[in-house]
Amino acid sequence: MNDSIPWESLVWDGNADGQITVSDVGLWLQTLFFLPGDTLIWLSLSYAPEITQFFEVDAGQYGSTFSALLSVFIWLGIAVVLLSTSHWLTTLDRAVTGVVQNSLTGATTRTHIVRKALADVFARQRAAIRRWWMRGDNRPKLSNEELRVLKAHMHIDPTSALAISDLVRATGVPRLQIVDILDRLSELRLLDRRVDPENHESGYALTTPGRKFLTTAHEG
Repeated sequence: MNDSIPWESLVWDGNADGQITVSDVGLWLQTLFFLPGDTLIWLSLSYAPEITQFFEVDAGQYGSTFSALLSVFIWLGIAVVLLSTSHWLTTLDRAVTGVVQNSLTGATTRTHIVRKALADVFARQRAAIRRWWMRGDNRPKLSNEELRVLKAHMHIDPTSALAISDLVRATGVPRLQIVDILDRLSELRLLDRRVDPENHESGYALTTPGRKFLTTAHEG
């Protein structure tokens, strides 16, 4: 193996005058430039002597024109690799940033939709209550059918609820009309919708305002 290792010439005191001066800077740059080519020659001499013998390459060609050509190609290859890596990293960063931004935008949009839906629900509830209390006698105006449905709850246990089928039989009001009436009475907070945990059937019970309304209407 060849004992002259190229990178051993990378020393602070390049001209070996016992001092580190500006003259050494040029030697540093020169040694650094020839280092790839010299290293390739050293590797060939050390591990493939038959090839270097065939091309008549020896350690005397360190820092030669041949070494300079090798160094130019190697430095250009390093530059291409660095530029390609930089471009790849930039592309990857843009892709990741785009995914994150789209995710955040989607999450923000979904949150906005949910908040708007909740705000609309609360707004309708407030409007229904406001319409009730803005009337002259502070009571909602009910149709005869609505009043019959409400009165059907008057004599049952406050903890019990009437199903839609029960109300159809008790009032004689058609089922489709009953559903609309129950929706309005629920909006007015006169009835409270409950679900039977055993059969999952919906039922309706009087609320405290509903019971108070019936009591006031009966006294009137």
